[in-house]
Amino acid sequence: MFGNIGNVFYEQKRYYKARRFYIKTFILLRSTNYPEELYECYNNFGAVYLKLGNPIKAVFYLQKALNKLIKLGRKKSVDS
Repeated sequence: MFGNIGNVFYEQKRYYKARRFYIKTFILLRSTNYPEELYECYNNFGAVYLKLGNPIKAVFYLQKALNKLIKLGRKKSVDS
């Protein structure tokens, strides 16, 4: 739910607000067993940090997303 709200703010180019909702999503998901949703969180963090001009953090989170995909054994591309 929070991730969807974050995506709306991302599309509106309100990246700081999007990041806030992505953080809320991550906090809820990190204690659950939903690895695919964690991939989405990491991917969203990477995209938002790229838009905020922080490529180092963007690469860090996009790498985490990729690692999560590899663990899932899926062939899904990492978008940003």
